[in-house]
Amino acid sequence: MSEHLANLVGVVALDVVTRTTAAIEAATGLTIVEATALSALAVYAEGDSVESLQRAVDLSQPGTVRLVDRLVERGLVERRHARGDRRVTAVHLSSRGRRTVATIRRTRLAVIESWTSRLTEPQREALEPVLANWAIRDVEATSAGGLAAEYRCRLCDPDACGHPVGCPVTVAVMGDRP
Repeated sequence: MSEHLANLVGVVALDVVTRTTAAIEAATGLTIVEATALSALAVYAEGDSVESLQRAVDLSQPGTVRLVDRLVERGLVERRHARGDRRVTAVHLSSRGRRTVATIRRTRLAVIESWTSRLTEPQREALEPVLANWAIRDVEATSAGGLAAEYRCRLCDPDACGHPVGCPVTVAVMGDRP
């Protein structure tokens, strides 16, 4: 890879992450980690234990417990006994948490649309398979099982890619190409 390409990838990646983070934090009043936790609950971890959520936010177990405490205090999530095992505490989105997830998704989409709107339609069409292939190759190179999809897709709208069968990350984790 050329240093020029490395610079271009770095500039674009940093710009998208910085803008998305700032916009989500401004729209919700949450840190990006708190927003990520809510989104992960909506995408795949609803009703799961704190340990499941921990994989998405990449925090220690005590850090994830404190994160859930903050979300409970804000009325965004609730703790309940897990089905089938009352010793396990499950985390669920509240109604307010679901509305906040909708705000997170709309905000993320608006930022990314503002970035991609600078491209022509043929450029956007060419970019989609490149990014899908990049995501697949990254999963293949660094996957730690299901963690790959949980961590990478934590801010995704699963309906947008036809999850699970249309999501290149999930398909790659499952070991089957689209």
